[in-house]
Amino acid sequence: MQKPALADEEYRNNPPSYDCFICYRHRNGFFSAMMIRDRLDQEGISCFLDLDGSKAGHFSCRILSAIENCRYFLLLLTPHSLDQCVKPEDWVRKEIEYALSLDRTIIPIRMDGFSWPEELNDQLPETFLELDLLDSVILSQEYFDASLSRLLRFLEIPSYSSNTPPRKTGNRTTDFFYSGFREISEVSGVDLAFHAGSYWSRENEKVDFLELLMENDVPVRILINGTSIEALLVHMRKKLKRYVPIPDNIQEWKEFQKACNGRIQVRVASLPLLHRIYLLHRKDGTGILSVKNYRYGDASTDQANWIQFEDDMKAYHGYSDEFNYIWDLLSVPIEDYEIPAVSSGWLEEKTKTEE
Repeated sequence: MQKPALADEEYRNNPPSYDCFICYRHRNGFFSAMMIRDRLDQEGISCFLDLDGSKAGHFSCRILSAIENCRYFLLLLTPHSLDQCVKPEDWVRKEIEYALSLDRTIIPIRMDGFSWPEELNDQLPETFLELDLLDSVILSQEYFDASLSRLLRFLEIPSYSSNTPPRKTGNRTTDFFYSGFREISEVSGVDLAFHAGSYWSRENEKVDFLELLMENDVPVRILINGTSIEALLVHMRKKLKRYVPIPDNIQEWKEFQKACNGRIQVRVASLPLLHRIYLLHRKDGTGILSVKNYRYGDASTDQANWIQFEDDMKAYHGYSDEFNYIWDLLSVPIEDYEIPAVSSGWLEEKTKTEE
């Protein structure tokens, strides 16, 4: 694609530069593109975003000049956003072709509902086929903050890396996991161990994450406590918010595993799990770890008691070894675990004491 002569003297003599150029389909990507721009702007990352959509007058020259003078070409892929690219006059196609011709670093951002239009491969420019092979960011409106955290990892911009404080992940459980990988294809497995009753089979966001893993054939292993831990939990914490009694928790996990048709594995530990462990394993041998320890007689949930290791591989491998040891030698498949017909009654007794 040949770039037209610049008619604007200002842009010819002193073209502005940008960290990112945001390419999007105006029809269904406008608001998402603005959200991305505004968020990157908060991080001190400059973006060029065409708010016009008409490409009238000399504005087309400014767009091409912005592509020339950007470091990253962010390609927002919304549902059917590439359908019109079969037409040579389509502006999204022109922007992509020009970025490819300049060998710009292209980062596809795949929105919910987008799928590569394989039926159009013969009609799209041949160079477009490589876009489907590039590392991309999956941008979910529901997990927007975590998705943007992944995008920021792609952007090796000095102003961001040196002047912006490190972003904290894991304020929510699912955000911790989503921020731990760029592509689901990077994930080799996820291990979860719970000290007590779990809401992973109940809360929508957590169930959605498990479904994402299962849909992509990512092994999921879950360790939970047996009923023998009930009496001990009386002394562990003064208040168990939204606590699920262990017999109920085990039955729920039995039903959940069955509904998942064996795509997740759940085992019941034969020793007390007195902390919560989250492990995300990557195919390159690295991973992330989150540990929450529970202190006897202390209901505290402060951050000092919630430790995350994203760069400490020694800690990651140590807790991985612990999980594997319990899984292999000190647990039984949940389908083989028999729930006692009569509960120990510790929860009822604890309630009376608190009243």
